[in-house]
Amino acid sequence: MSDTRKESGRHKALRVLTQVYPSLMIIGLVENILPLIDDTQDEQDKCTIRLLMHHSHGGALIGRKDEHQ
Repeated sequence: MSDTRKESGRHKALRVLTQVYPSLMIIGLVENILPLIDDTQDEQDKCTIRLLMHHSHGGALIGRKDEHQ
């Protein structure tokens, strides 16, 4: 799905990617995709990445509280 919306005088493309995979595969995909997106961003053209998942899978992505210290 691709959409163009006007945002503060500029046209900005909205891209939505919908995929359904097992949770472990999604974690691997996110780990591979985020560094690629980060390498191509600059201060003027930032992007937002949103992940919609069932709350029962959130812990696998976020990790445990004691692992962040």
